[in-house]
Amino acid sequence: TIAITPDGKFVGDAAESWQVAPDGLMYTFKLHKNILFHDGTEVKASDVIFSYQLGLSPNCTYIPDGCSSIQDNVATVEALDDYTIKFVLKQKFAPFAVTGLSVVVVPEKAVRDSFGRLQASTGAVDPAEVTALYDKISAATSAEACGAEAPPAECDFATYVADMEAPLTKA
Repeated sequence: TIAITPDGKFVGDAAESWQVAPDGLMYTFKLHKNILFHDGTEVKASDVIFSYQLGLSPNCTYIPDGCSSIQDNVATVEALDDYTIKFVLKQKFAPFAVTGLSVVVVPEKAVRDSFGRLQASTGAVDPAEVTALYDKISAATSAEACGAEAPPAECDFATYVADMEAPLTKA
């Protein structure tokens, strides 16, 4: 949200303004208005909160290093209004204002809509079929022969592309 110019000055990138508490644990950022996502929707504090909450989730698998960085450093993140975000860190982290822990901010509505479409379409997939396919591929690709210098084709995941596409086309 903040960039550093070649002459060492801090300038707002997505941030119109920012404040750092004297103890170095609380950061408050005011976003510029009219910053747009690729889909044309405006970036709001709720999108930033949503993106950080994904990283704070114990189920975060988005980018493992990013998830652990957020979980190790961010205590809380909250929207004070549509354009203001307050972060409370667990420990001082001086580059936070510049790196933001390298979180990619995503449009909350688009992600939720996409997930809704995925949930609706997966109803056509038979869980037993997926489990059987997983077991088949796991057994074949972990076989002792797969450790050989010239493993058989069954050890290559590419062998199973057609098998994997069959249940996916039902979704």
